[in-house]
Amino acid sequence: MYHYYYPPPFYPITPNVSPAGAHVPLPPSPYLGPVPLHAAPPGYDPYAYGVPPYAYPYYAHNALPAAPPPHQYPAHASQLHGLLHYSKVPRLRFDVAKPYEHVTMLNGSQIPPGNQVQPAVLAPTTKMRLVSPGFPWVIDIDTERPTEDDRFQAGSPITVEILLQKLHATLRSRMTSSEWLLCDKTKRTALSAAFKARCGASGKEYENGLCWVDFLTQTHFYGLTKDDKVVSETLVGRKDEIYETWVVIFGPPRR
Repeated sequence: MYHYYYPPPFYPITPNVSPAGAHVPLPPSPYLGPVPLHAAPPGYDPYAYGVPPYAYPYYAHNALPAAPPPHQYPAHASQLHGLLHYSKVPRLRFDVAKPYEHVTMLNGSQIPPGNQVQPAVLAPTTKMRLVSPGFPWVIDIDTERPTEDDRFQAGSPITVEILLQKLHATLRSRMTSSEWLLCDKTKRTALSAAFKARCGASGKEYENGLCWVDFLTQTHFYGLTKDDKVVSETLVGRKDEIYETWVVIFGPPRR
């Protein structure tokens, strides 16, 4: 007697899905079909996406915080070299009443040589004009017309060192008799007192006589800034626009 073996019928296995989760929609999958080789859609960057951007579904998301408004950043702050930018705590120990050799960083260390030869402003220039509420004169720096005492080449951009040296040399210039006559009695008394205090026991300083620096009630360099009011009051009647004008701020010594 023969026994025939009949294999059990094949039935596909159906996963047991609960009624609560059977109708949960799945997120749409990105389209991974072939990408046409002709013109790519606008804004498509092949290095920024794994698949074309139009293949991804759109999801609303929060953007990164916006940058602060431009007016919160003074434009002149980023144009000046850091050593020259005005601050209530100056970066340099620079007393224009003393010889230039005494100029150091605020902590007493020497100014790095690499910083001294860097341009004074972001866009290198050969012409700068300095004014200050502390003195009535205008200091023009023009490297295209160097004097005999200048050590830089004609036409070289104004560097940090050039600006500091020209500021110091100009303020140490001797006053002329005509400038002295323009001062009233009160100003002459103040100038004489400042001159005696600056000279001290130095015979050489006495020989040089009154200088522009004696006009200053405070002689420590705090930096450069922009001040339209000071500029307009100092440059009355001047129409020269080729110079970039900055205001020099002086203050008391810092410990």
